[in-house]
Amino acid sequence: MEFFTIKPCKTQAAYVVEPKKPLHLDLKALKVPFDITARTPVLMAMRIDGVDVSLYPSGKMLIQCDEPECIAKKVWGEVA
Repeated sequence: MEFFTIKPCKTQAAYVVEPKKPLHLDLKALKVPFDITARTPVLMAMRIDGVDVSLYPSGKMLIQCDEPECIAKKVWGEVA
């Protein structure tokens, strides 16, 4: 079963990964085992296995790598 869609980003060398149904994440309170580089109510930026990832309250992610699916699965394993 697919929980998300992956599309190339139109403005950056990255991929946009979105859940099939929007989530409602509290990014200020969310605890994840990754290196968090920035955290606001509208964005959590982190590094996972050397890859930059931006997570939004809807569950949408911007992943800056060539194979975003494995990174997306790691993040959703923690937040969903």
